[in-house]
Amino acid sequence: MPVRVLAALVLAAACSAALAVERPFVLSDTALQEDDDERVFELDTWLEKGRGQTALNTELQYNFVPDFSIEFGWGRRLARTGDAREAETELETGLRKVLRDPARHGLGVAFVLEVEAARKVVDGEREGWRYAATNAAVPLSWQWGRVWTHLTLGLQHARHEGTRPLAALALQGRVARPLEWFAEWGAVRERMGVAQAGVRWWLVRERVALDLAVARQREGSERAETIMLGLSLKDLSF
Repeated sequence: MPVRVLAALVLAAACSAALAVERPFVLSDTALQEDDDERVFELDTWLEKGRGQTALNTELQYNFVPDFSIEFGWGRRLARTGDAREAETELETGLRKVLRDPARHGLGVAFVLEVEAARKVVDGEREGWRYAATNAAVPLSWQWGRVWTHLTLGLQHARHEGTRPLAALALQGRVARPLEWFAEWGAVRERMGVAQAGVRWWLVRERVALDLAVARQREGSERAETIMLGLSLKDLSF
């Protein structure tokens, strides 16, 4: 059902703020940091399109220093089942702290904490804002040859559903100088799962990137395929 698929995407977005959120991932985060990321912004926008549903997400990250940042996210999701329509708007905020830099120590460690609120509109009936979820995760990052591996372990607490463990594995590497590949597998136990693969094309190296991915997401016994198109702007300063 498209509405149930929409719920899965909402939960996925709640877990991804630092990776995607670290973008381009959905559930995974990373412990990567750039030494010159001090007092700069990063802006990520991505569109998800699947059967019967569409989602648009935007995330703004501000790096106070290379190893500490704050993030704000906005998302809008639309689903249709026959003549019934449902829209959901979500807001999220999060903190990200790199505890161990993989470039210096081989194994990187970070901590991510996010809180999300959401509001629904079902067939024109608008609900009020409500608490939706809290996510706490510890991403680990290390490099094998030219491939970066990111393992994310954490907990997700969802409204009316309690707390469940979260685990995700992501890989990324370079195909050519402007082109990178990535893949991800992850799940929140008894709640949702995701598998995706895609490419990132650097239009301007380390500053402007275009992402294209195909994903399969699960919520309970329901599954859906989506296409994701994203744009990332790095090292923005004003």
